[in-house]
Amino acid sequence: MHGWIRANPPGHGDAWEPYPVSLRIVNWAKAWAGGMALPPEAIHSLAVQARWLMQRLEWHLLGNHLFANAKALVLAGLLFEGAEAQAWLDTGLAILAEQVPEQVLAELQRRAGTSGIEEKAARKAIARERSEP
Repeated sequence: MHGWIRANPPGHGDAWEPYPVSLRIVNWAKAWAGGMALPPEAIHSLAVQARWLMQRLEWHLLGNHLFANAKALVLAGLLFEGAEAQAWLDTGLAILAEQVPEQVLAELQRRAGTSGIEEKAARKAIARERSEP
């Protein structure tokens, strides 16, 4: 991590494209949550990456890119405290709430053709899940 941080100053190069940032946040967050001791420099970098990502969400690409952005924001929001972390969490959860049903329904339609039965079943399941506490 030290080497990556030194070699990749914030906002410069391909390593700072939103999708790779998202994947890195998820990997570092999982390591930290799993008990790996991150040095202060890495914890700071993780926050910088989440802050940077929050301003560069891939709405124009949608799909797996936006999903990865959301997942990264959720994990960063859970690991840090404060208003900014809460904003990361809220934004990530809002994107997932919108994108998961769309992506699941699209995949069901692709696999099943256009019969509509699977779509109706998926919509009912999603609505039922949202209504439960």
